[in-house]
Amino acid sequence: MIIGNVGDSRCYWVPDDGEPMALSTDDSVAQAQIDLGITREVAESSSGAHAITKWLGPGAQTVQPSLNSMTVAEDGWLLTCSDGLWNYASDPETMADTLRDAVIAETTDDQDPPAWSVCCQLVDWANKLGGHDNIAVTLLRLKPAVDDAD
Repeated sequence: MIIGNVGDSRCYWVPDDGEPMALSTDDSVAQAQIDLGITREVAESSSGAHAITKWLGPGAQTVQPSLNSMTVAEDGWLLTCSDGLWNYASDPETMADTLRDAVIAETTDDQDPPAWSVCCQLVDWANKLGGHDNIAVTLLRLKPAVDDAD
């Protein structure tokens, strides 16, 4: 998969087993500070931390999206979300724990729950923590490609 990103959203890979990872970062003052070596906790709580540095639309300069790619090697979830969600769980491990809790809450049998119901759980969770920003969430269940040669 190839991930392109501009603005205040992030993308996370949360495998069923194994280490979760951030596939993108947001374009914000806080992320610029983190890139310079300031700790995540300090950068994300500083004044103006969530001001975006790249965007699309009116007033935007010509921007190049941040790009990343990954081969899906195991079953997992691809999560994209705005800062209304990741503000409460910005590191990959905390986001993975939050997502996995939402998946468990929505699982009623041995099948994967519908992605939309897990998204609703995540939005509800962020709102319970304050809902201080817009909350946008998309979720996709992915499995490794089957090689026809096997």
